[in-house]
Amino acid sequence: MTIEKYCGNFIKNLNKKIQVICVGDFYQLPPVITIQDKKILKQYYGTNKKWAFESQHWNNYNFFPIILTCNMRQKNSTYNNLLNHIAHGTQLEYTIKTLNEIFSTTPMPKSIKLCPIRREADQINQTRLSEIDTEKHTYIARISGNINAKDFQAVEKLELKKGCRVMSLVNYPSNDICNGSLGTVIDISDELIIVQFDRGIVQEITEHTWEKYDCTIHNGEVIPNVIGTYTQIPLKLAYAITIHKSQGQTYDAVNISPDVFTHGMLYVALSRCRNCQKTYITRPLRLSDTMVDPAVKKFYNNLVSTPQNQSQSHIPPKRKAGRPSKYNNLKTITMRIPEIYKEKVQEYIEELLKSN
Repeated sequence: MTIEKYCGNFIKNLNKKIQVICVGDFYQLPPVITIQDKKILKQYYGTNKKWAFESQHWNNYNFFPIILTCNMRQKNSTYNNLLNHIAHGTQLEYTIKTLNEIFSTTPMPKSIKLCPIRREADQINQTRLSEIDTEKHTYIARISGNINAKDFQAVEKLELKKGCRVMSLVNYPSNDICNGSLGTVIDISDELIIVQFDRGIVQEITEHTWEKYDCTIHNGEVIPNVIGTYTQIPLKLAYAITIHKSQGQTYDAVNISPDVFTHGMLYVALSRCRNCQKTYITRPLRLSDTMVDPAVKKFYNNLVSTPQNQSQSHIPPKRKAGRPSKYNNLKTITMRIPEIYKEKVQEYIEELLKSN
């Protein structure tokens, strides 16, 4: 949906321009789109291609591109450079040879395995579950409408035991638990599961209902219609997960099956772990494992080749030393307040400082 259509009356009522910030990395896995999705994209956005920048609307917004270059996951600059070569498809012979030399030569015990396909991950999960000597509980999904259970991450028949490793498939904002958070089942019944997530948070897990939508176009508008629901415990076993599901996650150690089949998949898998020496690959990497979408490469090359006032890499500047603050000896916080109260709040703080 275009920005104008999505924001609709909100923009009109504001009667002023708003700033939109889009964030993403097209070098990672491409979006998964269905045949129906392609029809909607072609009819409404002028293309049935998958990338946002391929839409006829992309250039209409005159985005000011900023290429972020500071890696927050891996601190080793040499490893960062190697990962960038994998992502961009550059210096691949040297990069593959070097990575094969620096990765761990033995599997990482008790660490998650990243698999290219769900079937491989499911087999590993069932094997590891069978090794746990506690009572097994089975949860069967409830399905309504015209949907397929394979369209959802939650399996139709979920088997869990106390002590098994799991991943959340939904967000619990009040406890800062998100889709993809990992944990261990510490108590279990037929109605309720209690999981201690790796950050120490304990969360009760009950059934969750997902809705599936189909879209139609009416009078130029994309209209979503609920065509079915899927109700299941929002957990999955997490001894192994697909590389797709791992996107956005960070691990201290990882095992990877590198039999990838699409653009960006190897890059996503290799870049999940903080430490290359705690990354184990089930076989040596090959040149054929590296795949970069030509459309993505062209898009970024065009960004880099544009004038400086159109595109720039951004590393946050170091803060300059300024005048001494009146709050130097006090712990401070940042607050957001309506601008109309700014002066009153400043006056109040000044009075507090004088009284102290």
